[in-house]
Amino acid sequence: MIGVMGWTSPEARELFNLVATHQAQERQRKRQQVSAALKMLPTTEETLAQLCSLSPEDAQRAMRTHPAYETQRNVESIETMLQVFHRAMADLKTAVDEFPFLGPPDARFEREALETEVSIRVNKELLAAISASQALVDFSRKVRDLVPPGIFDRKRLEVFDASEHALIKDLRNLLVHRQHTAANWQSVYSQDGRTTHFKIDAEDLLAEAELSGAAKKSLAIHGARVDVSELLSTYAERIDKFYGWLLPEIERNLPKSVEDFRRCQKAVQLDHGRQSYKLLLGLWQQISVDPYAHLPKHLTSEQLTTALGLPHRSPAQVDYIISCVDRNGVCDEELRHLTYELFKVDESLSST
Repeated sequence: MIGVMGWTSPEARELFNLVATHQAQERQRKRQQVSAALKMLPTTEETLAQLCSLSPEDAQRAMRTHPAYETQRNVESIETMLQVFHRAMADLKTAVDEFPFLGPPDARFEREALETEVSIRVNKELLAAISASQALVDFSRKVRDLVPPGIFDRKRLEVFDASEHALIKDLRNLLVHRQHTAANWQSVYSQDGRTTHFKIDAEDLLAEAELSGAAKKSLAIHGARVDVSELLSTYAERIDKFYGWLLPEIERNLPKSVEDFRRCQKAVQLDHGRQSYKLLLGLWQQISVDPYAHLPKHLTSEQLTTALGLPHRSPAQVDYIISCVDRNGVCDEELRHLTYELFKVDESLSST
């Protein structure tokens, strides 16, 4: 029929549109069916198989109807924001340390330009770190019911200093909602070398920020100037201590619904990972890829030395290579067999 109509004829285009529409409707129907089934706990093996048969995008969307979806996302949000906070803190320290030396008089203009650039970077990372710390507070409130009653608040009061937390919160509100506050630099020289400190005048904070009583109490402890780097470093230690307790405590008290969600999540990841590798292995075989030429990209130098020290093209050698790159346990027997074919494994060496 296509030959009669021609590939670009109106009839052919209409036929293709009908096929595409039908496929889209069928895809949506399957996703809706799985979405409805995921609302019932525990997830059956049949539903799990149907979930894995969806595309990665549809599987992810279908899992939003799982009763534990929001809870798991809240836990993941804390883990992600912890990484953001530590990255911002590391970048803040790097930026502060790059504050230029005084230098000779004839380099004043160059130094002033560099100082302006560093100041911008410091303020960016300061805002990122303080905002991330506040986001952690908001995220943690969403998971407080996952630990035994009362223990969340007791631990929070034990780890954090209320006045220090209030100062950091009000500093964030100042930077985000009111205005930028100028900072002063101070270089300290000691036997360990030169260190740079990023400070804000207490008088400026009192004049420009709407500080709470608790924040003013913390500010008084710091004196005439607040060492922002020191303040955040101390706060970061408290964050590490608190979330180093909270996340494991959540895992110890994990609801069955969250365990079920993670089971679905892992099954989808493994299945889609296996399908992807099967496709890649088939393509690599078709174009006669030499897998040994690519090992340095995927193995450490120590792993590469160990792999090449095993009998060439032996099952033991390829099994070792698989163990190095398969961090998520994706490889099943079918994938192992396909990998053997790619490496042209000599089965007679299996007893070597």
